[in-house]
Amino acid sequence: MEAGEILASYPSLTAQAIQAAIAYAAKLARE
Repeated sequence: MEAGEILASYPSLTAQAIQAAIAYAAKLARE
């Protein structure tokens, strides 16, 4: 799923929020 699809499904989110969530998930995956 791409960011555009997520934004279309959840219009209350922002692109910055999606990027932050991905960065957080990546950090957890490295731990």
